[in-house]
Amino acid sequence: MIRKRSPVPPAGYVMDGGRRHPDPPQDWRAEAKEWEGSVESKSKNAGQQERRIRISAGPVTMEAVLNASRTADLVWAALPIRSACMTWGDEIYFDVPVETGGEDAQAKVPSGTIAYWPPGPSFCIFFGQTPASPVNIVGSLDGDPRKFAKVREGDPVRLEKA
Repeated sequence: MIRKRSPVPPAGYVMDGGRRHPDPPQDWRAEAKEWEGSVESKSKNAGQQERRIRISAGPVTMEAVLNASRTADLVWAALPIRSACMTWGDEIYFDVPVETGGEDAQAKVPSGTIAYWPPGPSFCIFFGQTPASPVNIVGSLDGDPRKFAKVREGDPVRLEKA
């Protein structure tokens, strides 16, 4: 015997493109409001003043803008940071007191990118070189990145809130 499908789903089910799903939990409205609240808070954060840092490395001083990533939050919380520069091609990097894993790590970044290298843990400033391995992008320089070519291995570096 062939049974015909009823056009109306049985009680307790919601139709979705021909599939039947159980009703959402009774507290789905509360979950939706909570989700909307988190979206609103992110929107509010987007309207906040950008987080600017000052990078002083050897003879170069330049400002940069941090993005809204968790890694950038950790760097911001650790400021001010003092270290000594290391160089690798067209990149300077230095140790920072931040420890976190990969966060949307990128293997290629444009010149002017500032990033965190998890294995270091190091802060990286790219002015032409692409990373040796993936980095967490934390922001971008606000100026000509090629000025960092003047920085030498061992030069003192300081990151601070601008």
